[in-house]
Amino acid sequence: MFKTMVELRRWLLLLAALLLAACATPPPTPEVTPEELFQDRLQTLAGLSGWSANGRAGITAGQEAATMSLGWQQTGGEWQLDLRGPLASGSVRLVSDGAGVRLRASDGRTDAADDAQTLLYRHTGYDLPVEVLQDWLIGIPAPEYDAALELDQDGLLTELEQLGWKVQYSAYERVNGIYMPVRIFLDGPGIHMRTSISRWELIRD
Repeated sequence: MFKTMVELRRWLLLLAALLLAACATPPPTPEVTPEELFQDRLQTLAGLSGWSANGRAGITAGQEAATMSLGWQQTGGEWQLDLRGPLASGSVRLVSDGAGVRLRASDGRTDAADDAQTLLYRHTGYDLPVEVLQDWLIGIPAPEYDAALELDQDGLLTELEQLGWKVQYSAYERVNGIYMPVRIFLDGPGIHMRTSISRWELIRD
């Protein structure tokens, strides 16, 4: 088969080189799915001790439309929502300490209730699901309700259907290593809200 020892040696060297190359090839890296990336993002966000978002919001309800500034501050289970613009009660601030919700309007009026959505509607006429906005703003579904999700290849939420609302996310920006939504569209029964976040602050322990 082999005419000379030199030829045999060459074949043996070639075979040894092929075997070494096969052993040196690393196993293929398992592909990470969008769902796994989304779960990683949920864990990262859960590790924050607080956050704040500031931007603009435009609300259309029936024939009425208004544009206002929006500010949300979240610390643990406590939050504060500021809406400043042409509202029925002027600018309003909603504050929740986990036990109830208080409202203060720019005209000096105050009010309190157990339900933030009812309280906001009473003073502005806008029926927004305030209690779950803290989740929707950061790009996750409210965990206590069923939801239908659409994710992109990076595991970022692009569309959410929950509580009769459709929430769409058209843009994200990287903030302290975490992608946060900066353009959000919310469509609910008889009301549409478009939100543009110009500034995020993330607080870690």
